[in-house]
Amino acid sequence: MVEDGYVTLIVGSYYKVLDDERRETREAYYRLYQCDIPGGGVLYASSTVIDFYRPGFVGNCRVLGNGEYHKYRISASGGDTRLIDTWDFTA
Repeated sequence: MVEDGYVTLIVGSYYKVLDDERRETREAYYRLYQCDIPGGGVLYASSTVIDFYRPGFVGNCRVLGNGEYHKYRISASGGDTRLIDTWDFTA
């Protein structure tokens, strides 16, 4: 969403958890990572990018929980970025 010179960005993932023989495989597939990048930035990437391609420029990756979302406000003019809110949808 763009409003008053700012962009609102929401990042997260939610998937239905099924108790079956494919649960672990499914959870690994839908995994979303939050990683530090040089210069103090943050990268959100899928399990395919982090687990399979293993980019060398990322570090300190952590898995976002199922239903975990982060909301950022980004200045359209200067690119300043602030984490505004986090929430968890696990219902």
